[in-house]
Amino acid sequence: MEPSWLRVQDEAALRNAFASATWDVVLIDHAMPGFDGSAALAIVREVAPQAIPIVVSGSIGEELAVDAIRHGASDYILKDRLLRLPAAIRRELTQADAQRARIAVEQRMQDMASHDAVTGLPNRAVLEEAIARGVALAPGGAGRFAIVLLELERFVAIRNAFGHAVGDDVLRLVGRRLAAACPPAALLANTGTQEFGLLLPQAGEAEAQAICAELCAAFDEPLVLGSVPILVEPALGISLYPEHGRHGSLLLRNASLALQDARALGRSCATYTARRNGSESDELILLGELRSAIESEQLFLEYQPVVALADQRVVGAEALVRWEHPRRGRVPPGNFVPQSENCGLIHPLTHFVLRTALGWSAAQRRAGRRLTTAVNFSTRSLLDAQILTTIRAELAAAEVPAAELEIEITESTLMADPRRARAVLEELRALGVRLAIDDFGTGYSSFAYLRDLPVHKVKIDRAFVARLTSSARDAVIVHAIIDLAHTLGLTVAAEGVEDQASIDLLAASGCDLVQGYHIGRPMGAARFDAWRGEWDARATAPARALDALPS
Repeated sequence: MEPSWLRVQDEAALRNAFASATWDVVLIDHAMPGFDGSAALAIVREVAPQAIPIVVSGSIGEELAVDAIRHGASDYILKDRLLRLPAAIRRELTQADAQRARIAVEQRMQDMASHDAVTGLPNRAVLEEAIARGVALAPGGAGRFAIVLLELERFVAIRNAFGHAVGDDVLRLVGRRLAAACPPAALLANTGTQEFGLLLPQAGEAEAQAICAELCAAFDEPLVLGSVPILVEPALGISLYPEHGRHGSLLLRNASLALQDARALGRSCATYTARRNGSESDELILLGELRSAIESEQLFLEYQPVVALADQRVVGAEALVRWEHPRRGRVPPGNFVPQSENCGLIHPLTHFVLRTALGWSAAQRRAGRRLTTAVNFSTRSLLDAQILTTIRAELAAAEVPAAELEIEITESTLMADPRRARAVLEELRALGVRLAIDDFGTGYSSFAYLRDLPVHKVKIDRAFVARLTSSARDAVIVHAIIDLAHTLGLTVAAEGVEDQASIDLLAASGCDLVQGYHIGRPMGAARFDAWRGEWDARATAPARALDALPS
């Protein structure tokens, strides 16, 4: 394709040119009368930072050349050496094409990762991150918002009667009707096969119920597919912040319970009410017991191995906290870790995990094994004013190099307070600690944003890895994540690997590290050592697949 070109001679014309079209390369005469190269460079940087400026000059000293490069010029060419200009333009146009292709792939990957493939609406991860931001922006319940979950009655029967393609058409039409009925400030998401979720900013119970009435009214008329009318009836559940919870998972759970109430009562909508059997009171009692559990050694860690695909070496492990309650038995982490963040227990819990994990890492070093031990940090843990002091002290006490500690954080953790989170990450990296973005590929995944973070690794979310062999869409996402992460010099790990076929696809895509049940389940320290010995023995055997070992 022939390149387009335009000549401009003053500031107004330059600004108009960028306002009317997108330009890849800008040739700037450094000493043009009335409009010098420095002024032109400043405008290009201001209005079109993606454009590539090349400065052309009759004579330019070394100092001026360096200054031009410092202010954004990609190259400078003397007028008596214009034979260099065509090659320079070709080079920059080629780079511009490559940049556009990378941006297009990244945008496609981001859209696929954060939006439902059928309806095109944001997915559950986007809604969860928006709720987390809403909670973070209204600490202590200072603000308010409502969560609404909506499910379609008899959707499974419709899909079974008419087929999956018609089922997808129904979901698309439902999404459009909901979008048309939602207030402009609401976030509408497709949170499941037949479930939709809404975040209603600044909404109390009365406002939320009024909006839900509008949503129900939107389905008074049947959907029409071809010439077939299909009646769809929604059921809705409402939960309110802060009355019904101060954590996203609790608000979504309570909205789901309210939806169940609506169905049980034969109503279209219900607002959450606390159960008399008191799941909340049980949760409060459990959290009250957590503090003593930390002090009385009811908590312990299990370690899930991480293996390098290139040579099948065990290179690290993720430390995962467990609670063996004297009466309740094993308490799932999801029942106490997220809730501990809302009641001030996340700091002692994080300190326990950090201290125990580094003690285990020190034992591995004494046994002649150098492993990277990964610890998960929540938002409050990362932004704790004392966290850097704590990490330095624990590393010194365990006599473990900082490079053998890896801190895993999620994208939602970063989004809660991006500026402060970045400052902490930069200090941790300067200390030598390795940093990883966990659950990458969901929510607001952005390589443009990631490029500016001082991290070493991304971990592909297990949801994509689990569907790697059955979903071409997820395989595309995984491959794009690996390629783009490598262009940024990042290591890529895949978690949730449960079969050899997934490992084969990950290896073919260039993935660096794998973690999951196919390699080894989380296990106690003694069992990990035994498993490691078995793995190392098998790794010295002739070339083989990464067969799972009992764990």
